[in-house]
Amino acid sequence: MMSRIDENGKGLELNFNELGLQVKLVKASENIMGEIYLFDLVYISQYNKKYIQSLVDKLAVFYHLNMELIESKEAHFGLLVKTAKKVISLTQCISEANGREIVIGKDILNNLVKIDFENTPHLLIAGATGSGKSILLKNLITNLMIYYDKSNNRFKSFNMAIIDTKNSDMKEFAQTPNISFHNEVDEAIATLKKVEQIMDTRYANNTYDYDLYVVIDELADLMLTSRFEVERTIVRIAQKGRACGVHLILATQRPSVDVCSGLIKANIPTRLALRTASVRDSVVIIDRKGAETLEIGQAIFKNGSQELTLQIAYPESELINKVVAVNRG
Repeated sequence: MMSRIDENGKGLELNFNELGLQVKLVKASENIMGEIYLFDLVYISQYNKKYIQSLVDKLAVFYHLNMELIESKEAHFGLLVKTAKKVISLTQCISEANGREIVIGKDILNNLVKIDFENTPHLLIAGATGSGKSILLKNLITNLMIYYDKSNNRFKSFNMAIIDTKNSDMKEFAQTPNISFHNEVDEAIATLKKVEQIMDTRYANNTYDYDLYVVIDELADLMLTSRFEVERTIVRIAQKGRACGVHLILATQRPSVDVCSGLIKANIPTRLALRTASVRDSVVIIDRKGAETLEIGQAIFKNGSQELTLQIAYPESELINKVVAVNRG
């Protein structure tokens, strides 16, 4: 007996054929973002991405579904039909990675999505209000605390400066010995200068004994107050920090060209776009449209020329409290 998802796939196959595109269903499956249908073309000469996209758009309107054309190594093209969002557990993701990698979520094929700050030392994040930016930052901070835990036989430690001028909901990490909070704009700019001095000293001496992370929750507040000074400092840290264990995690809900400037983007090619407020914001952060259509908690991860779509893992309060308690000793 054919399953529901196989029946849906056969229905889509029939729809494509009736619209003039001869296809054969290769595979139908479900994942964290919805349903995936893979199709092969009966006649390869019919392949035209714009033409296929136009048919997908017609089907989406007709069936009132959120459909997205995707690439596949298993077939000529794929179709993602987005359904109700499933919550991804950060606890489960970290368990699958054995706590030895920084895992921020899962992609549309249910593979773990990882960030390696040794090879991609800085990260630029953008997302509109309510897109899941705070959840992502909590995810990253929790990940880093676990990653550097001595129980994982890591010899290096880390310190983190969190610049949070909006006093947002990251108070769970307060009173953690190696994490400092900076809430005033003037204090935040002074902190950036201090980090730059630490970096220069490390660079000159060619040695350091801990990694240093700077997390800025709203880059726009700093850039709009003292753009030249903040941009210069961020660009210098982005250029030289990799060689001496200094990392930037910059986030904003207003990714305008005044905030995510060309200089900053050129020096931080690793970017993560949550749902943006407009097509223009999407183009600024990932150089193309698409982020404006994401669901809450979904993101497009761009690392140079490579891109993938993922669901951000939710950092449960129990996990955060446990990790913070261990860190406090």
